[in-house]
Amino acid sequence: MSRMIPCIVSRLMPRIAVVLLTIGGFTIRASAQGGQSAPNLLLIVADDLGIDCVGCYGIAGAPPTPNLDNLAQTGMRFSGLYVNPTCTPTRASVLTGRYAFRTRAAASLGSGQPGIWASEVMISRPLACGGYAVAMIGKWHLGVRFGRVTPNLHGWTHFEGFLDGGIDDPFGWPKVCNGAGYTCADYVLTQQVDAAIAWIQARSSPWALSLMLSLPHTPRHAPPGHLHTQNLAGLNPVTSPLPFHRAMVEAMDTEIGRLLATLGPAVRANTNIVFLGDNGTDNQVVQAPFQSGHAKGALFEQGCHVPLIVNGPAVATPGAVSTQLVSGVDLFPTMLDMCGINYPSPPLASIAQPLDGVSFAGAIGGAPGAGRPFVYSEVEGSLFGQGYCVRTATHRLIRYTRILPQHQELYDLVADPLEQNDLLAAPLTPANQAAFLQLLGFMDQVRQDGWAEQFGTGCPGAAGVPLIRTVTNPCVGQLFVVQLANLLPSCIAAFGYFGLSRREFGTANPPVDLSGIGMPGCLLFVEPQQLCFFFPFSMTSLTLPNTPALYQSELFLQGFAVEPGSNPAGVVASRGLRCVIGH
Repeated sequence: MSRMIPCIVSRLMPRIAVVLLTIGGFTIRASAQGGQSAPNLLLIVADDLGIDCVGCYGIAGAPPTPNLDNLAQTGMRFSGLYVNPTCTPTRASVLTGRYAFRTRAAASLGSGQPGIWASEVMISRPLACGGYAVAMIGKWHLGVRFGRVTPNLHGWTHFEGFLDGGIDDPFGWPKVCNGAGYTCADYVLTQQVDAAIAWIQARSSPWALSLMLSLPHTPRHAPPGHLHTQNLAGLNPVTSPLPFHRAMVEAMDTEIGRLLATLGPAVRANTNIVFLGDNGTDNQVVQAPFQSGHAKGALFEQGCHVPLIVNGPAVATPGAVSTQLVSGVDLFPTMLDMCGINYPSPPLASIAQPLDGVSFAGAIGGAPGAGRPFVYSEVEGSLFGQGYCVRTATHRLIRYTRILPQHQELYDLVADPLEQNDLLAAPLTPANQAAFLQLLGFMDQVRQDGWAEQFGTGCPGAAGVPLIRTVTNPCVGQLFVVQLANLLPSCIAAFGYFGLSRREFGTANPPVDLSGIGMPGCLLFVEPQQLCFFFPFSMTSLTLPNTPALYQSELFLQGFAVEPGSNPAGVVASRGLRCVIGH
């Protein structure tokens, strides 16, 4: 029985925390009503909406968005917001103020996955402790760790929407309302706005609503005709997706306009509105000069650069445009500052996590400032490459960690805004070398978990060049797993060399030409140590010493496969793998 008690307490802790925070919120809220009314907060997040889809960003061919354009003209538009290139990590970052890899939400979640850690403090909790009624309406997509009540257990007193990343039919979809599930036959976008209007109109105290719209995410469809002006007659969304996408964006804008009109002048004047997209536009519908493969899911400009519009009493200069860099994690502290809430407050001090976000409320209020020096974006499980990147005002450094061959790419965003020319493919100029070193330093401020990149050229067998890559990041004191893939089933054996240098090898420094031993076109890139390891089932692992001094030191690997008939020696080689050890 004594062993069961900690388990029971552990399972009940999320519920206990929510109950205590709700009680604390009611206490503070009651006292707040006696004084001046705090500003309301309306956060609106569009699904798969890059800057190319909002007219006020000036991209040719954008769909009509008069309501969003007016929101920018009477508020403040930011041209430098960068988020993650898929839904889940951006939503996690915005709602927690923390980078997604810290919250277990760096990948776009599939149905039924647990998702974000239960210990993460979402913005709902400090808002509730600050006297606000809180709700989320629309798309959740942060996991179902506690089933259909997961959003409520993360502090959202009212949740109404759907839990997964998308729906199959916008006219018949699985709706959840505070843990109860049923099928909703109302058009999803209209229902979300109807629910938002009903919830807001029932409030008598300061409120904070996160409206997570489901458009213009797929499936492509024809919204109700009164919501858009596109001619879709005779068109099929599968073969002609662009007109339907434009109609969906326009419908979203129309419904946002309807929501804002229902607030009334007094409520509108006391409501701060924050609008953004959660990632770049879907690759199927991006238009020139944007390009497919560089948009949603990709760590390029078009995948991470999204609109941000702030409107309301916090804006000092209506119509202003800010060019400073803003990260999605910055919205958490900024929105709390706009509500006059300090974080963490005493009720949350024991469970608050360190924030990565930096408030830009000063910029909204007219204070001068240069903003943050860099922004960070990340993605896991994307078809366009798993990894992360940092961007300054002039350059972007991308680090691909697993899906694509492990490597880095560097782009000059001033000279090459469409990111066509990887500067690391050739020797760097002094200016680009300085930018590269600066970006490496910024990247190290965020990610200290080790990484690996391939270098050199391998020599192919019948299946091509063997692929060597890491399965886990190389970190001190941790199990380090390496895989040698792209081998024929008939491969007799696979083995690898480990070395601490790729530059020193007796009188013949690597790379060493292996033609002399019957491997023409093959090179040895690693200084062989006495340790030579084999890859059982093409995979091996070793535990790195738990020595802090190893942090940022390097080790080098190269794999070989015995493939009779591939060359006189019957052995082919992978590229080299440079591993930088992390914490």
